[in-house]
Amino acid sequence: MDATVSAAASAIVAKATGEIAARTGTTNRDTLERTFDPLWTNAIDLLNLLESRRLVKRGLDEAVGLGSFVLISGELLLIDTANAKANLAVPEIKSHVLKTMAD
Repeated sequence: MDATVSAAASAIVAKATGEIAARTGTTNRDTLERTFDPLWTNAIDLLNLLESRRLVKRGLDEAVGLGSFVLISGELLLIDTANAKANLAVPEIKSHVLKTMAD
């Protein structure tokens, strides 16, 4: 649906006109289609392909070696070792990290 609003004003010395156009309908849908990221879809397709060929193992004890696809669940802790030394020099950060790792 398209809608247009026009306005005009005039005076003895000056004259001004303006127009506003609004459009509704497929604008939001078009925006979503342009920003759609298929990365998650590709990951699911890859997992389905590996499952169909029985290449996904369900535990580390089933893994055959380096390069195996293993599906596990649980918590993941990532530590950036490049910055760890400088960060651990701060006593508050060091005690927090050590407490977190102990839990």
